[in-house]
Amino acid sequence: RNTADHTESRVRHVTIADITIVNDPASLMYAPWSETAAIWIYDGADITIDNVKMRHFHRGVAMARCMRSRVTRCTIEDTRYIAIANYSHAGGSRRDRNCIESNRIIGNTHLSGGIYSSGRWTDVRNNRLTFSRGIWLLAYQEAVVEGNHIRRSPIPIRLGYGVNEGARN
Repeated sequence: RNTADHTESRVRHVTIADITIVNDPASLMYAPWSETAAIWIYDGADITIDNVKMRHFHRGVAMARCMRSRVTRCTIEDTRYIAIANYSHAGGSRRDRNCIESNRIIGNTHLSGGIYSSGRWTDVRNNRLTFSRGIWLLAYQEAVVEGNHIRRSPIPIRLGYGVNEGARN
């Protein structure tokens, strides 16, 4: 089914917590658009990723078409492309908000990944980013970015990125 809330086919009610995931640093030699991610979730609902440590991936956490999901208290080091990605929020209302909160992102170059979010209803709160690309918001609406600490970033906060809709709200 191709509806906004096709719950029968979603990954639902999953918690990933209190673990460490370390990749081989040599894997970062591959192209940054490769699909390597410590955690990749597609079509999720009510997913919680809490207190997970990740290192040496192109993406730390990649969520696509998720709703009511949270990434909290994670430490993500040395991501080459994006530390936390929230692609195309799938929810149909404010009650379906996603939250990226209280994470530590530590890069090794100014091109190391930061937080990327597209779509609606994803709050980005109280994260600490050091030596990364910062926070990028694409076609972002009806959400909150507050209390974040961004240090040593070439573009601390970027709104809109090569789309017709641009930055909104």
